[in-house]
Parts: sequence; C-alpha cells; structure tokens
Amino acid sequence: MRMLKRTKLSIIALLVTVSVIAVFAILNKTKPQSTYIPEVIIPEVTYEPRFYPEPLTNSYPERQEQTELLLQNQVALENQNNLPSQDGLPAETKAKLHAILKYYTTPHKDREPLSRELKPPVTALKNILKDAYQHKDEILAIFKDYLGDDSTAKLTDLHLLHSLEDISRDLYYLLGLTWGAEYPEEYATHLQDEGMTDTAQVLGWFSSQLKKNGKYEKGMLDRYGFSVDQGSFYTMVRAFFSRRPLTALDAVLIGPTDNTKRYEHMLRRYAYSAIHRNDQELVNWLETNKYKLPPDFFESIQKTRLQILEHKRVRDKVGEITRESGYQAAADYLVSHKADTDGRVYDDRVYKIMDDWTREDPEAAITWFNANLEHIDDPFSLVAPMFRVWGEEKPDAAFQAATMIENSTQRAFAMSNIIIVNAESDPGRVADEYIMDMPQDFVKARSIAGFLLGSSRHYEDKTLERITKSQFVANEFNFEELTSAINDSSLPDDVAQRAKDLINSY
Repeated sequence: MRMLKRTKLSIIALLVTVSVIAVFAILNKTKPQSTYIPEVIIPEVTYEPRFYPEPLTNSYPERQEQTELLLQNQVALENQNNLPSQDGLPAETKAKLHAILKYYTTPHKDREPLSRELKPPVTALKNILKDAYQHKDEILAIFKDYLGDDSTAKLTDLHLLHSLEDISRDLYYLLGLTWGAEYPEEYATHLQDEGMTDTAQVLGWFSSQLKKNGKYEKGMLDRYGFSVDQGSFYTMVRAFFSRRPLTALDAVLIGPTDNTKRYEHMLRRYAYSAIHRNDQELVNWLETNKYKLPPDFFESIQKTRLQILEHKRVRDKVGEITRESGYQAAADYLVSHKADTDGRVYDDRVYKIMDDWTREDPEAAITWFNANLEHIDDPFSLVAPMFRVWGEEKPDAAFQAATMIENSTQRAFAMSNIIIVNAESDPGRVADEYIMDMPQDFVKARSIAGFLLGSSRHYEDKTLERITKSQFVANEFNFEELTSAINDSSLPDDVAQRAKDLINSY
C-alpha cells in the first residue's frame, strides 16, 4: 500500500510540472517582440597633445596651423627610431654602421661585444650597405672617418676580412662587392667619376661581376678605365673558376700578362686540371686558341697531355687488378709491362703499390721487393718508407727482414729507418744489441746516427737534430762531432750515455 501511494504522488508531481511549462510557453509566444534598442553613449574625447607652442585659440587659421604642428609631433614620436638625419641616412642605420666600423677598427682585446642583430658583423654590414646605396656619399664619408681613404690595393686571398693589406682594405672591398652586386652600372660609373680605378672598391666590384656573369669578358674592366693587378686577377680566377678550368683558361688567356712566366704557369695549371676533368674539351680549346698561346706552349701541353693520359690508363688498370687479385698481381703486371710504360709512370705506380702493400702486409711486400730488385729503378726511394712503416708496427720482424737484404746500402737504409721510427716514439724501444752486434761498416754507422736522430726528435732537441740530420743526408758520419753534440744536448743522461756507448762500439 505504501509503495502504491508513493507512485501516485510522483505521477501527480510530474503532471503539475508539465502544466506549468506549457503555460509559460503559451505566454511567451503571444507576447509582442521587443523593439528596444539600447542607447549607445559615445563619450566625448578630448585630446591632450604633448607639444603645443601655446593654448589653442578659436581663430580657424591659427587652429589649423596648430593642429598640423600637433600631427607632425605625433608622427615624430611614433617614428623616432627611424627619423632621418639631416643628410638622409636613417639614424638607426647610421648607429649600426658606426657600431660595426668601430668594432672592426678597435684592437681585439679592447672590443666591446656587438648586439645580437649585428652578428655576424660581415653579414650585418652587407645588409646595411645593400639597402642604403642612395646614401652612398654619407656612407663613404663615415668609412673615411674610420678607415682613411680607399687606395690602391692588391688582393692576396679571397677569405673576406683576411684578404688585403689591412682591415681598411677589407672593408672597402666588402663595400665594393656589395654595391657592385646590387648596382653594377651605377656604382661603376660613380667609381669612374671619382677617379678610383684601382682601389679595393674596384676589386670588390670586379669580384661581384665575375660571380654574377660566371666568366671574365674582354673589356669588363676597360669599359670603366679600371685596372686590376695580375696577382689579384689570378686570385679571383682561382676563387671563382677553380672547378671550371676551361673558363679559367679563357680568363687567363685575355687577362693581364705583365709577368710572362706567371702567365704561362697559370695556363699550364688549368690545362692540367682540364685534362683530368674533360680531356676532349681541352683538345677543342687548344685547337681554337692555338695561335693565341705563347710560343711552343701548344706542343708542350700536348706532350704533357699524353703523359697524363698514360698515367691515368696505367693507374686505372693497376687499380682494377689490385681490387680483383691483390697487390702482388698488380705489382707483377707492372713488371711485365715495364717496357711499354713511361718510366715516371712506372716508378710512381710501383711506389704506390709498395707503400699500400707494406701497410697491409709488410712481410709479403718486402719478400716481393727483395725478389724483384732488378726491376725497380730507384729501390732507395722505396726501402726507407717501407721499412719505416713495418718497423713501427713490428720492429723485430722488420729488422729480421732487413738483415736479408743483400745490398749493404739498401740494408743500411732499411735498418736505420726502423731504428729512427722507434727512437722517435721512445728511445727505450731500441735494443742496444741490434746495433752493437753489427759489423763495423756503413750499416752500423747509419744505424747509430739513426738512433741519435730519433732520440733528438723525441726530446725535441733541434740543435742535435740539425747536426745529425746533416750527416745523415750526406751519408758521411763524423762521430767526434756527434759526441760533442751529445755532450751539449738536452738528452737525459741515460739516453746520452747509451748513444756514446754505441759510438764507442764502432
């Protein structure tokens, strides 16, 4: 019964709620829509200008004049940072220019750090110059205040700010480089009118034109009466055209020729480079310019071409054999084709194979070397580096192999280089018995000197090294002089005594 009563009450409450909602909905629907628009109150604004010469009057002309003055003052306040100075260069730009020039003309230890927006200063300076050419007269005046006059300059290197005689030339060069890139004709005419025909600015302008055009053209400088010295001209050629040798050859051919020897050297330099990059293009270039080249130059280059091409052919063939069959097969190929190979090319490839082979398998390399001595034109040029490499890694094995070399002079070169490289690392690595037990001959004399030379290098005694090396190069050993040098040296007592004991054993 109680549950039934509670259910009835819930139903009655629900019906009452629904009825109330329905009544409100009907009333809202029948009510007319409001047309009320809230009043917008516009407050009266009174301006309090910061700058009035005197209180405003009711006179219209005076009021207009004062209003214009007010507007001018407001504009001045809003643009205070960019307010042009009397000569036209914006004040903020001018301040940046002064900051950078002051930074560069102040000794390193006294320099104050630049703000972040002026770093790196080279880039910041280029951006300032690029956007302010219309104020060039004022900028040049500021440059002159800090750097003095722009004068004749020679370019020695194109690493900016490390290129000319001093920092002033560098900065004038940068100015010319920037304005030359942005305003080439107008700026060149300005330089010509000012009589600045061989200055750092001209070098900068010329660099910008080479970079822009990608080549040097006849008359590029003469059109404005500009002159660039031969050294500066070649520096720019190297900087812009080093990877395009034919373009470089074109430039050198029609460029300055004051120093004939240097002129021919540059022609050869880029001709050699062109052979390695595209030989056929060089052949065409030589035929086209045959009668413009110096006397005998054409024949000389053609001869060199054939040598270089032969070297490339042998190098590629030996490299292919080495990759497929190893060093011994490549060395045997060279020996079997010695008669058909240019002597210089043959020696170069043999040296290269033996050098690489010794680093990987010194024992096999030395064995082949001993067996093929008659096929090696200059064995001494091979012995020293081969045994130096092997002796550093495996001194005992290298020394044992060196004792088997029949030629005593070659054996002396081999043993002394083993001793030198170990004494350079640590004189204690060299066992005295290696030298003590040698016969009294050239091999032992050179080995003793080798121990002394390596020890002097280890202890950085330049005087002892110089004296020993001079005898070493001459292959003439004066042990009295060496003993005196040891006594005056900075060698530790035990090492000095060991050296003198070795000398006394001779």
